[in-house]
Amino acid sequence: MVKKKFLSHNAMDKIMREIGALRVSDDAKEALAEVLEQKALEISTE
Repeated sequence: MVKKKFLSHNAMDKIMREIGALRVSDDAKEALAEVLEQKALEISTE
């Protein structure tokens, strides 16, 4: 089963560039999205 993604890679790119990243890899975008989605799920189940 494929996991549904809630956060776009474009949004992750914007977040990382906002804090100063000059370049953002696809792997970095995916990693940030996974962390933020997991944290959001944890918060929503509290």
